[in-house]
Amino acid sequence: MTTADIAFEDLAGSDLVPGCTYRGGTKGHQGDDPLHPLLGVGNAGGFRAWGRGRARYAALFSTGVETEWPDRFVDKGSRFVYYGDQRRPGLSVLDTPRGGNRLLARVFDLAAEGGVDDRAMIPPFFLFTKTGTGRDMIFHGLAVPSLIDGSGLLETTRDFGKGAVSNFEATFDVLRPRIIGRGWIDALRLDEPLSDHGPAEWFKWLVLGHA
Repeated sequence: MTTADIAFEDLAGSDLVPGCTYRGGTKGHQGDDPLHPLLGVGNAGGFRAWGRGRARYAALFSTGVETEWPDRFVDKGSRFVYYGDQRRPGLSVLDTPRGGNRLLARVFDLAAEGGVDDRAMIPPFFLFTKTGTGRDMIFHGLAVPSLIDGSGLLETTRDFGKGAVSNFEATFDVLRPRIIGRGWIDALRLDEPLSDHGPAEWFKWLVLGHA
């Protein structure tokens, strides 16, 4: 399925297409979130991993409305700056409710190792942002760690008047395959990221280590 607008009732069978809008439901509750039927992940939070114990893949979702931690595209959309999920003062940068910052740290550590086998252990991140209409979301592509000056992951501390908050600022390169078929998502769930169903852009990144 490659239409530019996917209805809520069609999400479970849909492919992932960069630039495509994935519609939320219309019942007025959290179950309207499209990422659960689309990818089987949770319906809340910025990091939504699939897999018990070890993430096989994850949705990376940004509302784009947080002024204190402003997620944003940079370099003409080729990179995405994403802030972690620590929002409470006085805690470790890794001490977050859903473990998103621990996942970030692990992913960037693996990328920094520099080997193909290390990168193959990094779960694909499917990048989505809010459209501004209901719970609709746009899919942008695969977010992979960007190694800028040795690391695209920085720890930053800010004080917004309620105490200092330590959080991660992560920079990802954005890969935009023409289409990501359901076959690869099924393969990822079976812990087969190197399946023939995977997009060529992903395999190129695995080999080269950069977009």
